[in-house]
Amino acid sequence: MNKLKGWLALVLLLLSWCALYWITGSRTPWNQFHVNNDGSGVSVYLGDIPTQNYDRMGFTKAVVRYAAEEEGWIVGTERGELFLFDNEGRQKWKRSLGVGKLIALCLTPDGKLAIVGEQSAEGKLYAVDVHTGDIRWQYKSADFVGSDASQRSYPSVVHIAVDKENNVYANAYRFLMRKDGSRGYNAKMLAVNEEGKLLWQFPKNEVIDSWINWCDVNDNNGRAVFSTSAYDFREDMKYKDTMYFLDKKTGELLNSTHVPPIPPFDNTVMRGSPNYSADGKYLAAAASDGRGMLFDEAGRTLWMRSISKPQEVDGAYVNASGRDGFVTPYGVLFTTINTFNRENWQLPTPVEHPSNNSIFVFNTDG
Repeated sequence: MNKLKGWLALVLLLLSWCALYWITGSRTPWNQFHVNNDGSGVSVYLGDIPTQNYDRMGFTKAVVRYAAEEEGWIVGTERGELFLFDNEGRQKWKRSLGVGKLIALCLTPDGKLAIVGEQSAEGKLYAVDVHTGDIRWQYKSADFVGSDASQRSYPSVVHIAVDKENNVYANAYRFLMRKDGSRGYNAKMLAVNEEGKLLWQFPKNEVIDSWINWCDVNDNNGRAVFSTSAYDFREDMKYKDTMYFLDKKTGELLNSTHVPPIPPFDNTVMRGSPNYSADGKYLAAAASDGRGMLFDEAGRTLWMRSISKPQEVDGAYVNASGRDGFVTPYGVLFTTINTFNRENWQLPTPVEHPSNNSIFVFNTDG
């Protein structure tokens, strides 16, 4: 009788487990990945995607890059898992890097190292051997920008760039909520060589009081650049400029550029740019206020264009947020994402901006 009761309990447990996954929409809880029924490839779980309120601002982080040397794909998930798949979808290796979300990824030019950034209590920066999946070196960004688990103020390595010598340039930051209710940021830019030696940090003896979301580096002009994205802009901030230019070998500040905001915004915010042209002569950027911009290598403005002008609708300003800026052989390319409600980004927008989710291409003369 006891044996029968045990089997009955197990069956009930399995049935309730299956029912739970059926209700929540995850049909294959026992698989991290599976081959599609049509045999066309492999599916990898990257993270939970909300099925409601999809028209509000929000992101599910995951990272994918093609590894040409291995003829396969590096895939990172929000559960700290890193995979290498070949072109047929066969898993070549898997590594569980930690408990954080993998939110940044790039490969060194020789294709031998995957540089991975995470958001977690430690906010680690990893160098992973692309062929074997072994960790070559790692840094805790918490050692540079701090961490406060009680406030859920976790550090993040939000963007990574590399140069032709396989040196790594990474932006690390964490968000702060002060006792008086105001918001703030702690940020640093780090440079690490291929062997894992810390080359420099900027600033050296303090943190940047702004969110530094993006960075790029160029071998032809010897510069590294990062952009700021402080949504809670205050006059008492020290790092109020839009872009900062550093000597990529020493981390010395060369100059900075302030891009004046346009109404109704208080600050010019760059989220997916700036990026240098291959020859290092130009720098392209898109701002969240809907402008596309082209600068010279030192950040002097060559021209600006409105690709998504903010419009007032029923007392609220809406525009399509500019995200990417690239200088390509085909021209200067800008992208926009979804429509942004200036009054409350968590609420659906009353209308869609006609320039949302679009690509714009200009000649270098504008």
